Amino acid sequence: MAEWFRRRAADPLYRGSNPFPGFNRFCIIQLKCDGLSSRLLNLIVNFKILNLYIVKFLLSRVALNTMYINTNSSYTKEEVIKRLIEEGILKSPHVIRAMTKVPREQFVLQEYRKYAWADTPLPTFKGQTISAIHMVAWMNELLDLKVGHKVLEIGTGSGYHAATIAEIVAPEDIPNDLRGHVYTVEIIKELVELAKQNLSRLNYSTRVTVIHGDGSLGYPEAAPYDRILVTAAAPQIPPPLLSQLKIGGKMVIPLGSWSLYQELTLIEKRSNNDFKIKSVGGCVFVPLKGIYGFKN
Repeated sequence: MAEWFRRRAADPLYRGSNPFPGFNRFCIIQLKCDGLSSRLLNLIVNFKILNLYIVKFLLSRVALNTMYINTNSSYTKEEVIKRLIEEGILKSPHVIRAMTKVPREQFVLQEYRKYAWADTPLPTFKGQTISAIHMVAWMNELLDLKVGHKVLEIGTGSGYHAATIAEIVAPEDIPNDLRGHVYTVEIIKELVELAKQNLSRLNYSTRVTVIHGDGSLGYPEAAPYDRILVTAAAPQIPPPLLSQLKIGGKMVIPLGSWSLYQELTLIEKRSNNDFKIKSVGGCVFVPLKGIYGFKN
């Protein structure tokens, strides 16, 4: 494990910034910890502490839904997009366009809107979060999205990630019959309603369908899918998602322990029984719920 951390820290992609993309690299954040100082936790975020047991002990006590941001800093869309391009996270013109166009502030709870363009997860409901901007950008780049793709998202949240995908696969400036579509499944009813309201208000309803259900089972009604993304950590790849992915399709999913870290994983379906599986880097997500999610 410690060797994995060292390899991530040496990866030139991150150019000396935080090598653990699940944590913020754009601004200093502090995560509330049970009985632990934020100074000590920041050492973990910056990977000054590499001992496996210390990291596991401290990260297991992080309250992911109680994030604190440096209130003395200002955050703008232009700054974060520029930074992500410089870091090599944002590469493709269509992903840059989508990340620039979608108003993240409209998908963030009112009390956090002044921090909408801070590159960090922000709380929503029921202990869930809206993903950090760099993580949304990174996953969109990995998915290799194209106009006309049919995409399944597991974990709708507030609807932000689905909106960025819709801007790529179903842009408004092309005919309806050439547009793709995003199906997104959310298990928490309050988030389903929040996402529907956000997407409807911003005119994404015709391009994004929100479903209340167990995302670990996928959504067979609209299968197969060109692309599948999972925005929660899974202990294994849910078999229904593999079966609902088209041959030639791609899936991005975080795999690993819910209490320590996960590996963001890219899956390419070569045939019904042949999958290319590649780990692309470390991350931290909330746990996937459902039949093929974490049981606790």
